[in-house]
Amino acid sequence: MPTYVINMKERNDRWKRFSSQESIADFKNLHRITATNGKKLDFRKDKRISMSTKLRIYRNYRRSHYEIATLGAIGATISHARVWETFLKSDAPVCVVFEDDAVITSEDVDKINEEYKKLPSDWGIWVLGYFHKTLIIEHMKGESKGWDKIYNFSGAHAYIITRKVAKLLLEDVYPIDTHIEFYITGSSIIKNFPIVHNPNVYINYFRTFVGPRVSTSDSNTSQHKNNGCPTCDIPDDYKQLYKHFTRTKDKSMIVSDVVYGKQSNEILTFKHAATRKKRGDKK
Repeated sequence: MPTYVINMKERNDRWKRFSSQESIADFKNLHRITATNGKKLDFRKDKRISMSTKLRIYRNYRRSHYEIATLGAIGATISHARVWETFLKSDAPVCVVFEDDAVITSEDVDKINEEYKKLPSDWGIWVLGYFHKTLIIEHMKGESKGWDKIYNFSGAHAYIITRKVAKLLLEDVYPIDTHIEFYITGSSIIKNFPIVHNPNVYINYFRTFVGPRVSTSDSNTSQHKNNGCPTCDIPDDYKQLYKHFTRTKDKSMIVSDVVYGKQSNEILTFKHAATRKKRGDKK
């Protein structure tokens, strides 16, 4: 089983940190895959990037976690696509994919080898890393007992993928219009391949050990402004519509003030009063 590690050519320090882990010796068929440095891309001319994403990068603005506004996120998707392309040039049925911030212990390797023998027959991607119980859509039963199907791919730093799914992902990976995690999640739904997780296996990544405020990724993917959409004047958090508005003397709302949140919390008073009236509560 080949193992591919995504690492920027200029980041030998990260490669040394990854490859110096004692457990890496257990991965006999190890390949270093050159990551794309998104900051060096000419995004205006790059046909691998969708027009809407180019505009978001140009404006350095996004309104949701789905959207991309940084070149780092573009580089991440291109890098994973390069792994899939390299994998398909081999004759291996499955492969392991790591990003260079993955932290792998010998115990992790033993668990992967043990659980690999018990994989569900129809699996497509096995998430080895980040996981939360809210992502579960099904606790598998029968021969697959102990495995979970999950609806959201999260944790691109460590996963195992089949040849079939690598082909499916390469079909529509370009032009890029979302993060690699969202792309894989959407593909699993539309193209109907299962993403699975086993609670006995959890591959950490370096940030876990240095703290959540320290970035261990070469990709900055989190440019999200909170001052509303400049095109349609809708607040990023639409729920604020129900908390911020201005009323005139006749108690009507001023829409522009609803949008820009110039008045705080008045609507809460009306909501509480309306609730009491509906229930017949006394003031």
